[in-house]
Amino acid sequence: MRNELYVLKQIFGDIGLGWLYAACLLGLIAVLAFRPERIRLPALFRWACVLFALSIIVPPALSGLFGFLQGMDGGYGSMRGPGDFWVIVYPLLNAAGPVLLGISIICALVAISPGPRYSAAAQPPRHPLE
Repeated sequence: MRNELYVLKQIFGDIGLGWLYAACLLGLIAVLAFRPERIRLPALFRWACVLFALSIIVPPALSGLFGFLQGMDGGYGSMRGPGDFWVIVYPLLNAAGPVLLGISIICALVAISPGPRYSAAAQPPRHPLE
């Protein structure tokens, strides 16, 4: 029963996160394609795109690095199991993707949100001799 639940979690567990990644990607592309004038802070919007790309790239890279380092440490072949360090680090590595995605969404929303409306600066009084 436990193996079947594991397989079902692997198949259906990340569907919500996958849809969130797809919606974010489509939103970024739609803003760039149809409403580029809405981007109030272009540098922050660029950071949102970079963070979105990192949220896709970083988790598999960190998981691969984790597996490599744990294999060098003897975590797979030994009977003692993973060390205390890996028990703490592995959940942090798994959280890297969603955290980067969340920061990316916040940056994109701030970059396209309407800014404060200031009145035009008052003109200084002209000198009478000009």
